[in-house]
Amino acid sequence: ASCTPTVNGLLGNSVFGSELKASNTSNDFALLELDNAPPYDYDVYYSGWSRSTLLISSTTGIHHPSGDVMKISKDDNSPVLTAYLGGIGSDYWKVVDWDLGTTEGGSSGSPLYNPSGRIIGQLRGGQAACSNDLPDYYGAFYKSWDNGVVASERLMDWLDPTGSDPTNLNGINLNDVGIIEGSVSLDFTLFPNPAREEVNILFPKEVSIEKILINDLSGRQLIHLSIQQNLSEYKVDLKGLAKGAYQLILISAENSSSRIIIIE
Repeated sequence: ASCTPTVNGLLGNSVFGSELKASNTSNDFALLELDNAPPYDYDVYYSGWSRSTLLISSTTGIHHPSGDVMKISKDDNSPVLTAYLGGIGSDYWKVVDWDLGTTEGGSSGSPLYNPSGRIIGQLRGGQAACSNDLPDYYGAFYKSWDNGVVASERLMDWLDPTGSDPTNLNGINLNDVGIIEGSVSLDFTLFPNPAREEVNILFPKEVSIEKILINDLSGRQLIHLSIQQNLSEYKVDLKGLAKGAYQLILISAENSSSRIIIIE
């Protein structure tokens, strides 16, 4: 709720190296791909996003101004589509006045979330500071999506490589284990993950498995394997699946569990 503390955030959980995939100065975005995925014990959450401009009743910003510990700003009102610093245009979301917290110098590039917890923009700048109630301007995600002539100027080619044209994408935590039915989740390990042409499932003890399913993140079933046997390990062929994130589901006679796998 205030601009303190100003201590730096912890630097222990770090990864290094990335490649610029796309950028555009029209609404100030840059998309980078990490050279290496963060280790699973970092418990990373990968944010979802939304191209919708409708029914955004409030916004939340999460940022590390000048490397400070994480800070959260909230506005209880709808953002306004406008040009940077005002005028005519619709490239930016204007947060008129933060109701809780604020942004500061060094907050640039941080995400703006809608009430569903999906990114709708990235901070370019504004006059907001600890000493005032002035506005901020976030490059609108929906503009960054296709506002470019070539792939290096827009997001759609990288965030929708299969051309499914989604409006929204939910965030994911790759460490989450979802229990679909039953009271106890199955204990298993996936490797490698990210995977390429196959992924191995390893159980700490032999388990009776009925089915193995792989769905895309919209819930569409892509692979259905009827197993009906006791397993201590199993290899799933991923050939034919495009790069991206998928849900692998294991179903036993007693319960079911799922995890996210990444194909690169």
